[in-house]
Amino acid sequence: MTLYPDRLGYGVVCVGAGGIGSHVLPMLARAGVTRFVLYDDDTVADVNLQMQNFNADEIGQHKVYVMEKRLRAINPAVCISARPVRFGDSAALDGIVVSAVDSMQSRTEIFDAVRQRRNTIALFIDGRLTRSGDFIDLYFIDPKNGYDMQSYESLLFGDPGGPQPPRPDSMTAHVPLVLAGLIGEVLAQWGAGRRHPWKVTYDGLAHHTERYYAQAFSQLEAAS
Repeated sequence: MTLYPDRLGYGVVCVGAGGIGSHVLPMLARAGVTRFVLYDDDTVADVNLQMQNFNADEIGQHKVYVMEKRLRAINPAVCISARPVRFGDSAALDGIVVSAVDSMQSRTEIFDAVRQRRNTIALFIDGRLTRSGDFIDLYFIDPKNGYDMQSYESLLFGDPGGPQPPRPDSMTAHVPLVLAGLIGEVLAQWGAGRRHPWKVTYDGLAHHTERYYAQAFSQLEAAS
């Protein structure tokens, strides 16, 4: 049942089970991942139903427990540790780590934990809303690669005005589905040992995607 047993045979630690996590996690289970650790202290609310992968009869339940049921329905053999708590820097990390949070403070805490445990982590993935919520940036970081880590750290900045929802001209329900697809695309490349982007940017207004590779991205940064 594993798509890429040599690479996606890693377990996944997902911090956040909302807008990004609730869509990415079922995709990973379908790709054959069988070990998950989930962190999120939030419960399902009615405002989550438009963009997050939850149903009305799940309102009030902890998101990690809903995701646990969802993943077991896809593959009863999965091993899941669902933790309805806020991620802490003492948490054990290994395999593929997905940052699916909505604040830069949380991302900074996750990154610090990734840096401390970089020898046990194969890939670090971060998705975020930027530029007034019209764009989403995805980062795919090799924790053992100094360039990746330094470049990512330089992009950790404060939350101006707090988290903002995506606001394309029409529906927003498609945005996290696009994100999950982009993460799946890059993981398929990574799992097959092919060259993959360091960064992917999706323009929610123009529905346009840009992919940046290490050399091209460093040149872009130097020119800016």
